Amino acid sequence: MLSRRANRFLETLERRPCIATSDVEAIILDQGYPCYPCWLEFHERYAGYLEVFGRDSAIWGLAHLSPQWLLPRKVDVDQETNEDVWYITCADVHPSYNYRLDNKGEFLGGPAANFDIHVERAGAFFDFQQNGHCRPLTSGELRTPQLREMVGRALRVDLVAEASDKFFTYYMNDTHLVVESGKTQALVRGMIRIP
Repeated sequence: MLSRRANRFLETLERRPCIATSDVEAIILDQGYPCYPCWLEFHERYAGYLEVFGRDSAIWGLAHLSPQWLLPRKVDVDQETNEDVWYITCADVHPSYNYRLDNKGEFLGGPAANFDIHVERAGAFFDFQQNGHCRPLTSGELRTPQLREMVGRALRVDLVAEASDKFFTYYMNDTHLVVESGKTQALVRGMIRIP
C-alpha cells in the first residue's frame, strides 16, 4: 500500500493508454525470457504513468504501444553474465536513467528496494514542495556540521519510513527534507523551506 502522500503524487501524473498486463506477459514469454511476478505487478500498478523530471520524462511500463526509446510491443530484458539475475527496462526513457527492475523487483534507477519506494520518494519531494516556497540544498549546505547535527537530533524522529530502504533514508520536518546515503551516511540531497 502506498502512503497518502505517494497517492497524491500519482494523482498529479498523466496516465496514458498502455498494453494490458496479460499481453505483456505473453510478449515476455514469446521473446523467450522468464517472466517474474514482480515485473507483472509493477506493470499492472504503474504502466502508462508519465513522470516528468526537468526537460525529460519517463512513461512507466514494460512494453509500450509507440515508444521513443524502445521497440513497440517488445520488452528489453537482459541477464547478468553467469548469474541468475535478470533485468527488465520498466519505462520508455533515455537509457542513461537506468529505469530497470531486477527479477526480485529492485529498482536500479534510484536505486530503491522496489518501485513503490521510488514513488514514495517522488511523493515526499512533491509534498514538501506543495507547502510553501522551498529550494534545493547545495552540496556545501549538505556537508555542514549544523545540518548533520540537526539530522542526528531532530530529523530522526521525522523519518519517512515508506521512502527509506538500505540505499537511502529520508527525513522530513516542517523546514527540511534531507536524504541520507545508506552506504556512506552522508547527506546527499535535500530541500529547505524558505520563510
